[in-house]
Amino acid sequence: MRAATIASVAGADAGDFRSNLIGPDGRYVSDFDLVDVIAALTFRGWERWPVRLTGEYVHNRGARTSEDTGYSIELSAGQALERGDWRFGYGYSVAEVDAVLAAFSHDNTTIATNYRQHTLFVNYALMDNIVLDVTLYRYRPYDAAFSGANDPADWLNRLRVNFQVGF
Repeated sequence: MRAATIASVAGADAGDFRSNLIGPDGRYVSDFDLVDVIAALTFRGWERWPVRLTGEYVHNRGARTSEDTGYSIELSAGQALERGDWRFGYGYSVAEVDAVLAAFSHDNTTIATNYRQHTLFVNYALMDNIVLDVTLYRYRPYDAAFSGANDPADWLNRLRVNFQVGF
């Protein structure tokens, strides 16, 4: 397996540099050599209400800081496949400042890394393969030393509403 490298950040915008550590030369302080492990368990004992537990752990082996780890856990019940189906869930996650590359990280909130976050979601299948998704994020900076303009004690909220169409 060959490691990928970022040859240039010439086309990047401010959102790509939202929260990773940047040195005085304008370059990332860390490399991003990530080890990411995801595991899921599903209980299908109730016909239309499967229960799923998903966990994820990421470690940046190329970080130049000890703030190099992230994890998440999510519990959901139900499915949103056919008209009238419901799915509910809760998740908790933490991403330290250089655990992941901000350019490819959480774009649903204003903090891409260095966050602690609670997530509640509801999915409803309006029709087969058309799902209404409503998600509430409640989050704040994880480490005050890397909070930037964000107040480390201030919880922020974001509500996302999406229509998802399956093919």
